[in-house]
Amino acid sequence: MKRFLVVIVAMAALLAPQSALAWGGWSHKLVAYIAKGHLTPEAKEKVEHYLGNNMVNDATWMDRVASWTKKSKAHIPGYYQTSSWHMVTVDKNLKLSNARKYTNDGDLIPNLKACLKRLENYQNMTDSAVVTNLRCVLHMVGDMHCPSHTYYLEFPHTFGEVSPQKGSGIPKIRRNDQRRVIYNGKKTTYHKVWDGLSIRALYPQFGAKYEPYRQEFEKLYTAKDYKKICKGTIEDWALENARNNRAIYDWIEERNHNIDTAFLEEHRDLSISQLMKSAYRLAHVLNECFK
Repeated sequence: MKRFLVVIVAMAALLAPQSALAWGGWSHKLVAYIAKGHLTPEAKEKVEHYLGNNMVNDATWMDRVASWTKKSKAHIPGYYQTSSWHMVTVDKNLKLSNARKYTNDGDLIPNLKACLKRLENYQNMTDSAVVTNLRCVLHMVGDMHCPSHTYYLEFPHTFGEVSPQKGSGIPKIRRNDQRRVIYNGKKTTYHKVWDGLSIRALYPQFGAKYEPYRQEFEKLYTAKDYKKICKGTIEDWALENARNNRAIYDWIEERNHNIDTAFLEEHRDLSISQLMKSAYRLAHVLNECFK
């Protein structure tokens, strides 16, 4: 396992920067940027020891590796057991489900918990192993809060059908099965609307800088709010997200799948609250790992 993790880290260093998928690469980095400001001194020192000043950029590492494996058609043993399915699956009763599981580890929740469990023992791990698991945590905590990253079994086209590629064990996602919408007059997927458009579309005056967003959003929350948000378990958070995000599919039915920027404005509270919960909970789990 240690040798495998060393290979993964070395491979990641060769990856050229590219846009990521979940929450949009930029939004993943915003989550990490805000979380960084809530790390304890001990956690910040440990994170910087392993990642240097790259915590924000490393929040997109998992998507970059996934993109590399897709383009190269390489099969990396074990990789898809720890990081492939960036979705939380729930049944029609909004309970966690493994119905779409295609590896021994299932979907995001058991993978995230496994990474956090390993980091509890970081003193006895190689640096490369800590780096890999830390990068996965940065990404998966963000993904689990993204409105379009909950897979509802009641909707067959929430994200796309998954089936393993013959002989490789690598899952193939038929993206043409995603829910299609018209956004500002152009065809796209509903997943992409929430994944990469929802935050920056609301604040075009801020551009790509992280600090204006942090200031704008943090003024909406108190220290008491932070503590309340961080209570509970990973499973509690996932189920809360499932309940909160379920309505987005009713909203597009009401609009006949034809939406625009005004639609995102109407539902800005969901975008902001999910992003901030993601940032605060990311800081919380890192503080717990490195206390």
